[in-house]
Amino acid sequence: MSVLGLFDYWIYRLNPNRKNKLGMSLLIKDEEDIIEANIRYHASAGVDCFVVTDNNSKDSTREILDKLAKEFEILIITEESTAYKQAEWTTRMAKLAKEKQAVDWLICNDADEFWMPDDGKSLKDIFCGGSSIINCERSNMVVPGDGGQDDYDYLSTTLRVFNPVVFDKASKVVLNHESLSLVLAKVGEKVAVNLHGLIKVRAGNHNAKHWWKKSRTKTKSVHIYHYPFRSYARFKNRVENYAESMANGGRANAGQHLHRWYELYKEDRLEAEYKRLQASAEQLAVLEHYGILKVDTKPSKAIAAALS
Repeated sequence: MSVLGLFDYWIYRLNPNRKNKLGMSLLIKDEEDIIEANIRYHASAGVDCFVVTDNNSKDSTREILDKLAKEFEILIITEESTAYKQAEWTTRMAKLAKEKQAVDWLICNDADEFWMPDDGKSLKDIFCGGSSIINCERSNMVVPGDGGQDDYDYLSTTLRVFNPVVFDKASKVVLNHESLSLVLAKVGEKVAVNLHGLIKVRAGNHNAKHWWKKSRTKTKSVHIYHYPFRSYARFKNRVENYAESMANGGRANAGQHLHRWYELYKEDRLEAEYKRLQASAEQLAVLEHYGILKVDTKPSKAIAAALS
């Protein structure tokens, strides 16, 4: 298998006439408020096609996907399992993208993340060539104190974490201390992968395994804007989906933050947690004054333009 993987990689890398079809994978559940914006924006930024796994959405997500599939090249997979098999399903999407859509490079994405290239560039300008895996940095966008309403427009969020707080990872202090904010913590990078020689994508899209490890690189020409909290209703829905999965024996190996929110949900303290993760105008001003947050309107403008 290793010889075949390496052969596939080098055939692609050494081909002077190689094509560069760029795909994007998305594993989603109940993302009706953001999935159209995600697909329309990334199509405008250079993504040629999408492979999407819909994991038991109960809202209008599937109807939106079916509508978009008439306009864009989208391969939709229906996944009914309640188990937590993110790495397995994301790897499956990567293989299908290569086999069914002839994708060369794949951006491994989530519905609440927007990959923004440098001004004047396309994502295809960055994700091409002979690298095996390309890492990109990611920042959280911060919801203000009035962002809990159901009709809150996440595009009005213009403050991003510019200098994240580096908490003690060993003790997971940010998850256990009532006054520390998960939103301000440093978040992990995400990856785009060369499908020629790919072995598997790991859970969370933070890493991947490739037959040719020596050509792994990192770029600052793309920045990922992450919208983890868009309204309290969306936040509660996410935790309720997690609770349902736990009740069916799934997601035992999910992130620590979901375990925390699950426990708070059982104690009827979830709304208080959401409010704690927000900040008042005065608090935001202090964080901006010290350079932890900064105003960044690039994602709002780019997404709005793709939707217009």
